[in-house]
Amino acid sequence: MHSACLALCLLCLVPFTMACYIQNCPLGGKRSIMDTQMRQCLPCGPDDRGRCFGPRICCGRDIGCYVGTAETLGCRGENYLPSPCEPAGRPCGSERGKCASPGICCDDGYTVKFIDYASCGPANIESPILFGGLLASSQETETPFSY
Repeated sequence: MHSACLALCLLCLVPFTMACYIQNCPLGGKRSIMDTQMRQCLPCGPDDRGRCFGPRICCGRDIGCYVGTAETLGCRGENYLPSPCEPAGRPCGSERGKCASPGICCDDGYTVKFIDYASCGPANIESPILFGGLLASSQETETPFSY
C-alpha cells in the first residue's frame, strides 16, 4: 500500500518537472528548433506573386503590399506550421525589418514603413500598400503603419 501511494505521488509530480509539455515540444526536443532550416514564408497575393510578412501582411516586388485584405488570408496559415519562416528581402529599418517591396520596409511582420533607403530601392507609385481596401503610397505619407 505504501509503495502504491509513493508511486502515485511521483506520477503526479512528473508533469511539474518536465521541460516542456508533449503537445508543444518540437520534434527532437526543445533544442532541435535551433537545428531546423529557415524556410521561405508562404506565397500570397494575386497569382501567389508575394510572400507573407506576418499573419495579415502580403508583399511582393511587383505587387506592393496588402494589409488586412483578402490577399492576406493565406498568411494566417503560418501560425499553424511547426517550422519558422524567414521573410524574403534585405534587412532595413531599425527592428529586424525586411525590404518587402521597393521603398517599403516591414518590421517584425506588424509594422509597414515607407522608406527611401538605398537598401530597398526608391519608393514609387508602382509599390502601393493596400490597407483593407484603402490605398496608400509613399507620395502620401512617411508615417509607419501598424496593423
